[in-house]
Amino acid sequence: MRQKIFMLLFFLFGIANHVNSRTVVNNFTVSSDFIQDLFINEIEKNLDLSDIVGSIGSDILNAQKCIVELKEIVNQFPSLKVARFLDSWGKLPSGILYGHFTDLGNYDQCVRTSVILKEGNQPTKGQYCFASFPILSLIQTTPKEDLKNVRDLSLNSALGDALKSLLSIKLGICIPDSCDAKLITSIFQKAAENVLGGALAGGAISNCSVAKKPDFEALDIFAIVFFSLIGVLLIASTAYDWYTEYFEIQPIELLLAFSVITNSRKVFMINTKKSPNSIDCLTGIRVLSMVWVLHCHNLMFCSSMDIINLVDFFSWIKLFWSMTTVMGTVSVDSFFFLSGLLIAWTCFREMDKTKGKLNVILMWVHRYIRLTPPLAVVILFYLTINKYIGDGPYREDSITRHFQCKETWWSTLLYVQNYVSSKNMCVLQSWYLAIDTQLYFLAPIVLIPIWRWGKKCIPVMVVLVLIAIGCVFAEMYAGDYKTLFGFGEAGRTANVYYPTHIRFPPWLVGIGLGYIMHLYRNRSIHLPVMYQILGWVLSLGTLLAIVFAPHFSLKSSYTVSVFHAAIYEGLKRVSWSIALAWIVFACHFGFGSKVNSILSHPYWQPLGRLTYCMYLVHVGVLTINFGISRTDVYISDYSLMLWFWSNFGISVLVAIVLSLSFESPVLVIEKAIFGTKKPKDEFRKTVLPITTPDLRA
Repeated sequence: MRQKIFMLLFFLFGIANHVNSRTVVNNFTVSSDFIQDLFINEIEKNLDLSDIVGSIGSDILNAQKCIVELKEIVNQFPSLKVARFLDSWGKLPSGILYGHFTDLGNYDQCVRTSVILKEGNQPTKGQYCFASFPILSLIQTTPKEDLKNVRDLSLNSALGDALKSLLSIKLGICIPDSCDAKLITSIFQKAAENVLGGALAGGAISNCSVAKKPDFEALDIFAIVFFSLIGVLLIASTAYDWYTEYFEIQPIELLLAFSVITNSRKVFMINTKKSPNSIDCLTGIRVLSMVWVLHCHNLMFCSSMDIINLVDFFSWIKLFWSMTTVMGTVSVDSFFFLSGLLIAWTCFREMDKTKGKLNVILMWVHRYIRLTPPLAVVILFYLTINKYIGDGPYREDSITRHFQCKETWWSTLLYVQNYVSSKNMCVLQSWYLAIDTQLYFLAPIVLIPIWRWGKKCIPVMVVLVLIAIGCVFAEMYAGDYKTLFGFGEAGRTANVYYPTHIRFPPWLVGIGLGYIMHLYRNRSIHLPVMYQILGWVLSLGTLLAIVFAPHFSLKSSYTVSVFHAAIYEGLKRVSWSIALAWIVFACHFGFGSKVNSILSHPYWQPLGRLTYCMYLVHVGVLTINFGISRTDVYISDYSLMLWFWSNFGISVLVAIVLSLSFESPVLVIEKAIFGTKKPKDEFRKTVLPITTPDLRA
């Protein structure tokens, strides 16, 4: 057995420098086509239909057809008509010592292959799949110094299974479309057992795809008709807008709801007027946080691809400055903080006018109407159009998303998906929207007591934050979670990242700051310079510590305990929001200097109005852009920057389309139904609000 493993190791790591070299294991030739040769050898000599079907429970007829077609392909090779199948296979990659474990083969050649293997038979079409073989255990046992970076990092508990999952040989293979993934997996396992004594055990076939497009369903036809009608409305409303403006006719406001001209003015208008009812620095914070989220997700998608220079990627992860990307998850707490601050700032002003009363039902209706239509459109897109856009080795995710949306669309529209369907959410990033909406619906329970009793509510708020921190500790210990990064451990995301009862402290800090700013809204605050300096030092120091502190845990000699991980996870969110609270407070009351001039610059406003739509569409853009890739990716600072800016640009463009087609029209219609009407001559000058909407009927 040791001899077989040694020979396999020799093959895996020696073939990188000698791709054309050939070795013999049990009278079997090892070369760059080793996996394919192993598969063909099993089909020619050892394939037993009854044993394989019995072991996996496959359908007998389909399995028999698959095996007959496989044998025909092997027997007729190298005939040109079947060569396209085997020629599409990926070969064992060069540069294995450098972390290059994947060869995708030729996807397009495979799925476009269609041949008649026997006269009178139906054409046999190509089916592209991934064949994966885990090699982590082999890497851990090899003494080669060249693999030190990969081995040390893969064993590091700080990153856990997230990076370990990358360590597997993965090849693109081309098989007949009649073949089942389980059947092919069984063939590979038996081949490995016969030749290598099971050294390649654990291999699996996945992500199988064919050229055939899904048949149109009723919902697909509905989506096409629906989006076409929206297009007609956009054209008609824009034409009406141009007509009334050109001939100086007073327009009917509701008929301008879908006007691209009017809505574009609202979205892209820059308002330089200062208002005592706005907190100007929030726009900059919102935009920068959204950019950070997209940057973090960009890396997440890049790392899920097949990387040519995995060793360099592991080394990059260990760099100090990489923490600015890896720890980008804290940017979400900025949004929770902003949400709490804005609802407190708006509601307390309203409650002053109504003597402590809130029209709670109207609040909820406004919230649901303003958020749901763009989200519903994204869900409809995932259910229908998305599966027809592009194809490629990684586009299986689109089909997966289609089935997830079929099962969980309702929980997304009810904003309970973070609890009900946390493992198969339709819109992956919508867990944040669920938490934010749930907190918004609970806001009156918090806001009304604070307005009535003021500082007496502080102990209750502190207790609530401590309870949330206690929940983090309980979940961390229950799951034995030991990383500081928040990923790579099974169940951690669903238990520690998604629940509302754990994520609300930043929102509560925002409400607290909103109350303080409301109390002092018409006053001048004077702070000694030393206090201002101390506030900025503590605030910026806290933000930097939260982002860069996990870096020390990447050292292979350091082991993170559950207690350390729980302390960091429990305190980082409330600490982050308190640090942000000082920045907002200082900027609003005149202690922000250059920071305030940057964050409050009017040029942030157009992107600020697009952040919600960007949030909804950017993951879909990333999924499509990376899903249609046909090659491995090379990771470097420059390549990451290129991918980020291209994905950012496309996300902005798609967000503009979504905003002009759905978000802006819904705001106009909603205002026409619930809002106070503006003078008609002022209608075209209206600027979309960038804060929480007014609660008045």
